[in-house]
Amino acid sequence: MREIKFRGKGILARKGEWIYGFFKRNRLGDCYIEDEYGMAIAVDPDTVSQFVCHSENDQDIYEGDYLRWHDSDEVYELMWDEDDSLYYITTDHDVFSLADDIKHMTVVGNRWDGKKEEEE
Repeated sequence: MREIKFRGKGILARKGEWIYGFFKRNRLGDCYIEDEYGMAIAVDPDTVSQFVCHSENDQDIYEGDYLRWHDSDEVYELMWDEDDSLYYITTDHDVFSLADDIKHMTVVGNRWDGKKEEEE
């Protein structure tokens, strides 16, 4: 069974910190992530993204992550297409449908925090 979890950046408690867990929205449209301790933490709705899969090097991959093939300098962004109900990866000049190959990619950042510095 596919694991269902989300992440979002805290806006009050734990401001700016990534919160991981179960997504909730109240009647007013406020967004919360229930963390591993059962605490509902208010999060910025623009940063809420869903878990997609684990990579082969055991990284969690979420919508909005920047990904790279192990042997490439090209960086892709993982995005959700609401109209077609599917995930895809894109670069500045190409769009690709998502295949099982994503598990062979490495997370190198995300659209909210930017790209990670190269590891030495």
